[in-house]
Amino acid sequence: MNQEQQQSQLKQLIAKGKIQGYLTYAEVNDHLPSDIVDP
Repeated sequence: MNQEQQQSQLKQLIAKGKIQGYLTYAEVNDHLPSDIVDP
């Protein structure tokens, strides 16, 4: 996945959070690079 796709998905996630009023840890972790997420 290239950087533009990652930015687009992150923007969609932020928009979803604004609409719902929250994001789950799972939703956020799914969008973080694997080297940042600690299982």
